[in-house]
Amino acid sequence: VALSIVHPSDDPLLPGELRRLREFLPSETLLLVGGNAAQSYLQVLTEIKAEYISNMDDFYRRLEDVRLKGPASLNVAREG
Repeated sequence: VALSIVHPSDDPLLPGELRRLREFLPSETLLLVGGNAAQSYLQVLTEIKAEYISNMDDFYRRLEDVRLKGPASLNVAREG
């Protein structure tokens, strides 16, 4: 699942919504999060084991990793 958080960077409700999203997804589901405001939520992204993607090149590289390595690449903890 890829999610872009663009605005706002200080939404007090968003961390709870991100936690809920993770609860509804199977634990093995890769969650990639980027966008202009995503960095403001790094604490909760780490907590829910989402991968912060800082730019489109990193996003494309990560997608290529998943495509080439298959499910095994999903379990690799990465930081943006």
